[in-house]
Amino acid sequence: MWALDHSEYPNVGRGIWWALQTITTVGYGDVTPTHVSGRIVAAFVMLWAIAFVAVLVAAITSTFISSVQQRQSAKDAAEEQSQERRVEARFDELDKRLDRLEQLLTARNDG
Repeated sequence: MWALDHSEYPNVGRGIWWALQTITTVGYGDVTPTHVSGRIVAAFVMLWAIAFVAVLVAAITSTFISSVQQRQSAKDAAEEQSQERRVEARFDELDKRLDRLEQLLTARNDG
């Protein structure tokens, strides 16, 4: 910014201050720090606020993802249980058929 508007930005530090305000979406306000120490504190607060929002969003997102994973796990477990019941029912049916065949073979051999 110093190269484009030398009168408004007399040094690189002021250009960096403008960039930091713009990036953090704080923008220009009626009251801004004029001393370097105030700008350093303000820059720290702006960056800390962005980090705080990022951590907060990450925590909320993590909670949603965990909830979806738990529901999916419960759904998968229920589906697996249902498949196991079908397989067991099929085995029970086969066992009954084999018992009938065994009875028929035994009756045929005895008779």
